[in-house]
Order: sequence, then C-alpha cells, then structure tokens
Amino acid sequence: MIETLEGLKNVDEIAAVPGVGAIFLGAGGDLHQYLGVPQDSPEVEQARQTILAACKATTSRAASLRSPSQTWIKGSKKDGR
Repeated sequence: MIETLEGLKNVDEIAAVPGVGAIFLGAGGDLHQYLGVPQDSPEVEQARQTILAACKATTSRAASLRSPSQTWIKGSKKDGR
C-alpha cells in the first residue's frame, strides 16, 4: 500500500519486489494527507498515474478503494491486461 510520499518515491522498487501482486493507493485518503492536498487534487491523480506506471512496468497490479462498493483496478484481466 502506498500511503506516504516516501512510498510514492519508491513505488518502482516496491512494485518490482518478487511476490508483490498488487499495489494499493492508500485507502482512506492517507496519501493526499501526506501530500498536503485535497483528495480530488491533480497531485493525487498524478500519484495514481505514477503507481499505475510502476505496476505496468512489472507484473504487479494497481488498485485503490474508492468507496465500499467500488475498487479501482488497473492492469488486471478485468480491464484486459
């Protein structure tokens, strides 16, 4: 789970660790708090894209809990990868 700026800075290395199957964007808004921006800010979207790029470069998947009924999952069979 990427919850902090440090985690975001190291996401490429984290995603490349053998056995890591998925990377979650910090649930509950932890990442936006560490970034010091609102949850719907462009910086949070850029963080999502950074996580997604790291996962696409490896065999890891990217996911984020958006609400109790939604989960954002990229790079999985669900979205064609």
